[in-house]
Amino acid sequence: MKRNRETGLLVLGATAGALFFAPLLSGDDDLNFHAGAVTVQDIDSFLGTKQYKGVISPMVGTGSAFFNIGQTYNIDPALVVAISGIETDFGLRTCTTDNAWNWFWQGPCPNSPFTSYSDGIETVSKYLKLSYINKGYNTIALIQKRYCTAPVQNGVTCPGWISTVTLFRDQLLGLSPNPNPPPTTATSPPASSVDSTTTSETASSGGKYWWIAGAGALIALGWLLGRKRRAR
Repeated sequence: MKRNRETGLLVLGATAGALFFAPLLSGDDDLNFHAGAVTVQDIDSFLGTKQYKGVISPMVGTGSAFFNIGQTYNIDPALVVAISGIETDFGLRTCTTDNAWNWFWQGPCPNSPFTSYSDGIETVSKYLKLSYINKGYNTIALIQKRYCTAPVQNGVTCPGWISTVTLFRDQLLGLSPNPNPPPTTATSPPASSVDSTTTSETASSGGKYWWIAGAGALIALGWLLGRKRRAR
């Protein structure tokens, strides 16, 4: 009975450890949706720190759209937010209406508007999942190879794209510090450019799910080693 219990704990610890270390040791970025990794409020607060000449990102208020659509298509909403950062400074420098991702779905940028930022979030999230991640473009570096093909400087395509998307995503997920704290006062963008998506909270905050698994693995392993030491 005792041996069976210890064997069960060892299996449990090994399983939890695998969940903990697999994303870290694999060559893939974990670009799937994980409840608790980022919240609606996290997204809106992050976007609220992004401004140009005193005007904050017009996407403030779309946190629930990023979150809910990310959940629908099983894609990390922080990735979709981060791409808008490198492409248009989070919607502050767009070349067509409500297209914060330079997603040229109908030819050149002026011909590729969206009806709202939520519409853009839906389209970009859906096809990043279906046409990129599900087809093997499952890291930020691989996404860049297809998503951004110009400019080329000194033989490097879209220099800074990978590192900047990674940085913005990590900042939103709390893995890197955000150098721009939320401003105490800010000038709102024109009302016509603000998406009306609700900002109600729909998920509790929390760390990456594998940290929980990792903690469980370490606790189980420590307990088992302690039992074996006492048995000697």
